[in-house]
Amino acid sequence: MKHIALISGITFQEGLRNRILASILFFAVVVFALNFILADSFNFDLSKVAVDISMSAISICSLLVVFVLCISQLSRDIDRRIVFMFLARPMARHEYILGKFFGFASLLLAVELLLGAGGGLSVYVITLLKPAYIAGHFNWPTFFLALAFHLLGCLIVLATAIFFAIFASSQLLAVLFTLGIYFAGHYLEKVITVLKQQLVFGEQDALLTWALHIVSWLLPNLAAFDLKQQAAYGLPLDPSLIGWTVLYGLVYTGLFLTAAILHFNRKELS
Repeated sequence: MKHIALISGITFQEGLRNRILASILFFAVVVFALNFILADSFNFDLSKVAVDISMSAISICSLLVVFVLCISQLSRDIDRRIVFMFLARPMARHEYILGKFFGFASLLLAVELLLGAGGGLSVYVITLLKPAYIAGHFNWPTFFLALAFHLLGCLIVLATAIFFAIFASSQLLAVLFTLGIYFAGHYLEKVITVLKQQLVFGEQDALLTWALHIVSWLLPNLAAFDLKQQAAYGLPLDPSLIGWTVLYGLVYTGLFLTAAILHFNRKELS
């Protein structure tokens, strides 16, 4: 645990000092400011517009942290042999991977808290300015629950990124593979639904639909962690569904981390 905490702290501090992080946060502030501009353009469903913009900004910035900071830092450590500085100590390889994961996860949590506060503030101000155009069931607990679920989805993407950063031969491939998992996790179910609708009208895509359905069972369903609609309208959530979704996210995070550790233990570092 001592080695994991050491690497985690170094990773977190290095991420905070990166100038790219400041640029990402500045981008988020600009997007949050758009909430006030758009508030004068819409006279209905302002809570949905405000929540969509805030959650989208948080999602983009979190992904940028994973792709721009996390993958690049881990790939750099391996390519430039910086990893030997850690492994030269009496440290197991799995401790290095777990330390990196918890360091990046801490960075994501800090970004999520900061952006969540900024997004929540922009939504709150809009609810004060035009309360008549806010959804009647909008509530803050659902909004913050949506932020927590988004963070859990980001942890799955982070674990996936760590695996591909170790597995792939280049940083570009790691980014492309992780992007593929991300988009498949968000949109594969929608593609399958469209194909099933085509089958009803006589289209011959049964084999493709079956293959994609198998793939959807293997890949994480990241769309399950997107609660923007529920947050915008204050829709009720089944407590048992919340619990199973959290367990689902933790299991997939653990699977990708385990795969990363197993591959890193066998990887030739020279």
